[in-house]
Amino acid sequence: MSSEIKSIIFDVDGTLMDFRKAEVQALEELRLFMGDTASPDEFITSYHRVNDRIWLELEQGLITGSVLKLERFRRFARERSSTIDPRELSEFYLTALGKGAFPLEGATELLQALKGRFPMAVVTNGLTKVQEARFKALAYDKIFDVLLISETEGVSKPDVEIFRRAAARMGVPLDASVLMVGDSLSSDIGGGIAAGIQTCWYNPGGWQNQSPHKADYEISHLSEILEIPGVQVQLTERLSR
Repeated sequence: MSSEIKSIIFDVDGTLMDFRKAEVQALEELRLFMGDTASPDEFITSYHRVNDRIWLELEQGLITGSVLKLERFRRFARERSSTIDPRELSEFYLTALGKGAFPLEGATELLQALKGRFPMAVVTNGLTKVQEARFKALAYDKIFDVLLISETEGVSKPDVEIFRRAAARMGVPLDASVLMVGDSLSSDIGGGIAAGIQTCWYNPGGWQNQSPHKADYEISHLSEILEIPGVQVQLTERLSR
């Protein structure tokens, strides 16, 4: 699939923001808050056993974001033999995570180059409290035309409905003139393909794609988005006006 690109949808975590850095910082704060005697690495590994499984359930439509944010800490408290109320753990962690607004290399420069030249949306399978705090810190409300958070929307990628909403709120058709950029083959690329839009897999680690979801484009650095033919043509035309 290749055609002129008229609008762009971005994923956030792992695409525009360094979620790993934010998560490590927040989990260390949580470990100290819980008084857990595990090493930081052991604590993170334990958390991921719970968290990775429950986010997969979200992608599969087995759980909603509003249920996830409390249920994962019910499971994690049980795993860590903690008697702290899961609601308290969840609130503490979400507040700590929301402070971790770390742009990935090249993200700020890319968005500055695209701002005002394409209708742009963010579609994230995130939690509202966390994402809104980070969007505010990075002034995403001034950069993007549309911000969709799965918990608020009640629907998550790869469900086509969240892509429909993004296109509708940008005022563009949901077709091949829309480009989805993200690092997740299942939610971003798989969802984009199902929605009938162009897809770009951000793959800075150089991983082999062994999934059934094959993107139209693959990049290892965010600046390469500016070299995609449809983007390049549109950007050049607008810059020359």
